[in-house]
Amino acid sequence: MSRKILILLLLTMLFLTVLISLMLGRYPVTIREMTDLILHELFDRHSAQNEQLQVVRNVVVNIRMPRIVTAMLVGASLSVSGAAYQSMFINPLVSPGMLGVLSGASFGAALGMILSAGWLTVQICAFGFGVLAVLIAVGIAKLYKGDKLLMLILGGVISSSLFTSLLSVIKYTADPYNQLPAIIYWLHGLLLHVRQHNDPVHILPDGRRHYRHNDSLGLSQHSEHGR
Repeated sequence: MSRKILILLLLTMLFLTVLISLMLGRYPVTIREMTDLILHELFDRHSAQNEQLQVVRNVVVNIRMPRIVTAMLVGASLSVSGAAYQSMFINPLVSPGMLGVLSGASFGAALGMILSAGWLTVQICAFGFGVLAVLIAVGIAKLYKGDKLLMLILGGVISSSLFTSLLSVIKYTADPYNQLPAIIYWLHGLLLHVRQHNDPVHILPDGRRHYRHNDSLGLSQHSEHGR
C-alpha cells in the first residue's frame, strides 16, 4: 500500500470517527438531524424545526465538537512525543514513563490542584515537575559510569517511582469531595470540561464544575455530561 493511499485511508477513518462521535451520547443525534445541521451551517438553509435544530446545534457545536477537537490535538501531541522518545532510545516500545516524565507531570498537576483552583497554575506545575523528573533521571545517569543509555533508563525508573509515591501522598491528603475527584478526572484524561469559548480551548481541572450548568447552551451541561 502506497503512502498516499494510507494517508487517505487514515483521514477517511478519522472523518468517520468524528462524525460518529458527534452523533453518539445520551442525547442521540440522528443522521437526518446531522445532515440538516450541516446543510443549515453550509448553506444557511432554514428548517421547519428551528427549535429542535438549535438544540442539536448546541449539543454538537458547543459541547461535543470542542471535546473531539481537543482529543484530536491531544492524540497528535502524544504521537509526536512518542516518536521523539522512540527515536532517542531507538526502541519502538518506549513510553512516556521511561524517564519519569509521566509520573512527574501527574504529581505536578495534582499538587497544582491542591495549591490552587486555577487551571494555569495546574498547567505550569505539571510542565515544571515533568521537566524536573527528566532532570533527575539525567542527573542519576551522570553520577555513575557505564552504559549511559542503561543508566538513563534506570534513572527514569527511580524518578518515576519517586513521583508516583509523592502522587499517592497527594491523593491521600486531598479533599475527597472536591480535590480528589478533580485529580482522578485529570489523570484519566477526562475532556468533560472542554467547552466552546472565544479564547483558545482549554481544560478546567475543577471537579466541581461538573455540576454547573451553562444556560446559554440551551441544554444543561450536566444533562449532556451524563449522556
